[in-house]
Amino acid sequence: MDWDQLLKEAIQHLQDYLRIETVNPPGNEIRGATFFKRIFEKDSIPSQIFEPSAGRGNILATLRGNGSKKPVLLLSHMDVVPVEKGTVGSGTLLGDNQRWISLWPGCPRQ
Repeated sequence: MDWDQLLKEAIQHLQDYLRIETVNPPGNEIRGATFFKRIFEKDSIPSQIFEPSAGRGNILATLRGNGSKKPVLLLSHMDVVPVEKGTVGSGTLLGDNQRWISLWPGCPRQ
C-alpha cells in the first residue's frame, strides 16, 4: 500500500470537499452527498443518497464486516453556517497542505 499516495489523495479529497458550497441557508448538502457518492462508487463502496427535501441531502455508505468485531458508525453533517470574513473563533478550520489545525471545541489540535 502506497501511504504517501493515499495521503495525497485524502488531502485532495478534503480540499475539493471544502470548496463545495453548503452554507445554510439554503444548505445544498446534496452537493456534498453527490461528491462522496462519486468517491464511494469509484471504490466500489455501496452508498445511498437521501434527500428529504430539495437540496437537503445526505449519504449513507456501508462497509460490511464479518461480524467478529463490533460495528463502527462515523457520522457527520454536511452544512455549515455563514462566517464573516476575517473572523476566527470556535469551529474554524485552518490549514494548508502541511498541517490542519482545528479550533472546534473538543477536536484534537495539532
